[in-house]
Amino acid sequence: MIRRFRNRLARISQQPGRPFIIPTRYGLFIPVIVITHLLAVTLAGSAGDIVFLMFIVTASLMAMFMTHSNIENLEVTLSGPLHIMEKKDVSFLITVTNHQDSACLGVSLIADIEGAGVPAVVIPVIPGKSRLEVPCSFRAEATGVLPVKGVRVSGTWPLGIFFAWKWHRQSVNIYVFPRPEGGQPLPGSRCAPGSHQSALSGQSISDFSGLRAFREGDRIRHIYWKLVAKGGPPLVREFQGAGQWNYQLRYCETSHRSVPLRLRQLSAWIHALHEGGHSYSLELPGSKVDVARGEMHFYHCLRELAAVESL
Repeated sequence: MIRRFRNRLARISQQPGRPFIIPTRYGLFIPVIVITHLLAVTLAGSAGDIVFLMFIVTASLMAMFMTHSNIENLEVTLSGPLHIMEKKDVSFLITVTNHQDSACLGVSLIADIEGAGVPAVVIPVIPGKSRLEVPCSFRAEATGVLPVKGVRVSGTWPLGIFFAWKWHRQSVNIYVFPRPEGGQPLPGSRCAPGSHQSALSGQSISDFSGLRAFREGDRIRHIYWKLVAKGGPPLVREFQGAGQWNYQLRYCETSHRSVPLRLRQLSAWIHALHEGGHSYSLELPGSKVDVARGEMHFYHCLRELAAVESL
């Protein structure tokens, strides 16, 4: 029963956008002081006790209202890289927008990223009708998928006897991929249908077939620069069989026994092939990425590497 109540209370207190407020450990002394002086007023009826009691009650109510309103109109968003290399320091921005006319004081921000110890950031003053960008950082120690749950805004201003907080939820994932490392040579490539190989150079021989609009992932050296220099649109020269070397990257073909070393070797192959503009596929235990190339395919493969758990 108690555990169920605590779980329900935790779910309620994490509702997005809704401020909550509770007394701090110092604020718990307020009811004791009020009850003590209430008994004194009842027994003795001293005018000084009555004035002091009214002062304590009024100050406590005003402090509770001001602590609540200090964070009520703040809007927070989290932005930063979604693909991170392991063992690297990651920097991101928390953007805070104050929609009210008055300034917000002593506001604390903490990003809730599962598996990452992100320290809290305290902003002394957020001017009214303003926007601030607060840099934060953490170190990605190991590969994996880190769910970003959101940012918690909190504060105890002005007297420190009440603690108010609210959540700004964001449903995104940060992918920590293995760093490219390993000296194993690339596995053999496969010549796709429609291309043929030169016996002298060992490369694909291609014939010019026309021009088309530039697409993401196209090789820069295939752009028709003479047209671009004259102010024309970027067009790409197409060749029959051009770039038709499809590399097949398989987890089982890595020579290491350790899972992290296998993944780092695959990461090294992926980075090398992406920089060279080659097409490649990726086969992992439980998942497969079809042959493609370009920026989107590159990050797709890195996300698959980040999602591999210990086997």
